Amino acid sequence: MKIRMVQERTGGRWDGRAWPPVGGEIYVDDDEGAAVCAHGWAVPVPEDPVEVPEAAQRILEETRGAETPVEPAAPPAPAEEPAAPEKPAANAPKAAWVAYAVSHGMAEGEAGAMSKADLIAALG
Repeated sequence: MKIRMVQERTGGRWDGRAWPPVGGEIYVDDDEGAAVCAHGWAVPVPEDPVEVPEAAQRILEETRGAETPVEPAAPPAPAEEPAAPEKPAANAPKAAWVAYAVSHGMAEGEAGAMSKADLIAALG
């Protein structure tokens, strides 16, 4: 049987070998394991391995020995919408008024077809 030490033992075992440290595991015969566990010096370790899904096993292997836990990535920042151009001055070129009209939802072809005076009247 396999046992895991939960208490420090000094001195050697019956065969002269040293006891493992706390947390250490060792194979012993069933009678010795039962006695050591009955005294509270160790706990039995199940022999049946637990199946770990492949993805979980990969994560365990990648993080084993890592100094800091892996933290989830932060969600991406929302994309900023481009600022609408400020209202142009009355003496600004027609192209500035067309850009301003388009930024307010007017179709570019429609704004381009209008005169500067008509754009100022519609958006002013």
